[in-house]
Amino acid sequence: MGLGNLSAANLGPLIINEAYDGVSDSTKAIASGQNVHDQTALLIIAGQLRADVAVNMQGVRNANDAISMVQTFDAAAGRINTNLRQMARLAMQAGTGTFSDVQKAAIAAEFNELAAEINRVAGNTQFNGNNLLGGEGTVIPVALGTGEDITIVSGDLGLDVSGLDLAGDAGGALAAIREYIQQVSGYRGYLGVQMNRLSEAVSVMEVGIENAMAVESGISDTDIAMEFAGRAISRIRAEMALAVQSHFNSIHETAVQLLM
Repeated sequence: MGLGNLSAANLGPLIINEAYDGVSDSTKAIASGQNVHDQTALLIIAGQLRADVAVNMQGVRNANDAISMVQTFDAAAGRINTNLRQMARLAMQAGTGTFSDVQKAAIAAEFNELAAEINRVAGNTQFNGNNLLGGEGTVIPVALGTGEDITIVSGDLGLDVSGLDLAGDAGGALAAIREYIQQVSGYRGYLGVQMNRLSEAVSVMEVGIENAMAVESGISDTDIAMEFAGRAISRIRAEMALAVQSHFNSIHETAVQLLM
């Protein structure tokens, strides 16, 4: 039924109902802080954005956990490097002729104790059950909110000194320790690269989260000033429609009385 076929008698209630619906929607929006008007497509987009934010936030937590893990193993590798430098110094001492056999035996004992400590650190350092220093072959994927993974691969930082003879070949022992220092330093460099990648991933995801939240807020959040204005306009329309309807009813009743 078009507006041309509506009489004042049935047009008034329609206007009144529409106006009060507007008041109701605005009141709900102001009370909840959410845009409750019929914008289905925008609300679907807002829901997708909220899901993206949740995924990226979990990705940030995953990456930060991985950074803590890498820092733990890097600290352990740093401790191994410290012991290796001490072992290199002992190998240099054992190579000089100014020490007696008893002194060289004491140097060798300390050398072996440091090697045992290195193997203890490499074998026992863990983060949530993971070990990156006790042998090659462990692969730890870090799931990011971007849908990509950063993979952390373990290294073998265990030290075998069974073939090293400080008393008979201190120079060979020193060369072996220096080579091992390079191996540990190389793996620490690898851990540093992975830490930088994870930090960059966190920065990118945080920017994405901030932007998505801003867009979602623009779609979902109520413009309070506009809603108050809309509610006021709807109330005025309702009051005007009520006045018109009351005036029409009064005229209708007068006409009926005159015809009686």
